[in-house]
Amino acid sequence: MKPNFKPTDVVKTITELTQKGLKVVDQATLGTNWNDVVAPLDEFEFELGQYTSVNSHLNSVLFSEEFNAEYEKPLPLITNFILKLAPIKPYIKLIKILKRLI
Repeated sequence: MKPNFKPTDVVKTITELTQKGLKVVDQATLGTNWNDVVAPLDEFEFELGQYTSVNSHLNSVLFSEEFNAEYEKPLPLITNFILKLAPIKPYIKLIKILKRLI
């Protein structure tokens, strides 16, 4: 019997995760130490990566047009999330914070 790996709420979950990620980055820019700056970013990156890598793996292993269509739906959300992080000012601030910590 084949397991039931149906994609459900993929877009909703990625939307929620990317919104959470923006909040994590905003909060990290206010940090003054490793635990306030790097740890939350690392934890979020792990959470997002864990979710997206499972979807990617399942898409590869259980490829079907239906699954692939669901797999592709959140890709623009992930791209837009990364593009929202592209402005350099928050990263410059984070780099300065990290530099003080070293």
